[in-house]
Amino acid sequence: MQFRRRPIFWSIVIAAGVSGCGGGGSSGDEAVGLGAITARSAAEGFWSGTRGPQTWADVIVLEDGSTWGVYTDDVRITGGTQGSSTADQGRFAANLTEYDVLRGGAGAVNYAGTVTPRSRIAATAASGRELLLEY
Repeated sequence: MQFRRRPIFWSIVIAAGVSGCGGGGSSGDEAVGLGAITARSAAEGFWSGTRGPQTWADVIVLEDGSTWGVYTDDVRITGGTQGSSTADQGRFAANLTEYDVLRGGAGAVNYAGTVTPRSRIAATAASGRELLLEY
């Protein structure tokens, strides 16, 4: 499956949004306080793909599982997402708040599916909405 690459501009926008997050001096080797999630997530990285028909998704998963993204159509930004995700032994789960810019709303969405580290995420929400991403 071939996905259209979005301009580097969106990467910069997302990075600027998360750059203000304070650290705490962690060396990066400790476990994060989320159970069995380690500080290095198998889903860590920049992902591009689709979230449903005619909606492009650019998503960044940080090493602690923090997840940020922008949704667009062919012309404009249609929404965004923020939350957390986990990846373990080929399983992927994300608890996200998705923001709909066009309708002015927000809602919680939980995705579950599979992940191949640094390759592919394929997840589905209970509503049937698919999140298909490539590294």
